[in-house]
Amino acid sequence: MASTGQARAHDQEVIRTFLAAGFETIDVIERATARLVKNRIDAEPLAEMSASMAAFRNASRALGFRNLSEISFEGSILLNYLQHELLAATPEIAAVLKRMAFAINSILRNIQNSGREGDHPDKELAGALARLQESD
Repeated sequence: MASTGQARAHDQEVIRTFLAAGFETIDVIERATARLVKNRIDAEPLAEMSASMAAFRNASRALGFRNLSEISFEGSILLNYLQHELLAATPEIAAVLKRMAFAINSILRNIQNSGREGDHPDKELAGALARLQESD
C-alpha cells in the first residue's frame, strides 16, 4: 500500500506530465494557427491539432479541470469541423483559435504556479468557439 507521501508525489508527477502535454498542445495549435492565417494549412496539421486537443480535453476532464475541459471541448469540436471540411477556415476562426491557445496557456500557468486553474472561466471564449461551429 502506498503512503500518503507516495500518493502525493504520484499526483504531482501526473500534473507535471499533464502540464508538459498541455504546453505541447498549445505549441501545436499556435504553429498550425499561424499557417491557417496564411491559408497554408492542409489536413495533416489539422488532424494533429484535432487529436492533440481531444487528448488534452480528456485529460483535463479526468483531472477535474473544468475551465480547461470546457474550452478544450469546444475547441476540439471546432478543429474537428475544420479537419473534415465542415467549416472553412476564416480569419475569425484563426483569431478565436489563437485566443483559445492564449487562454489555455494562461490556465496552465496558473496550475503550474498554484495548482489551481483560477477563478475566472472564459465563458465568452467558449461561446465564441461554439458559435463558430454553427457559422457555416
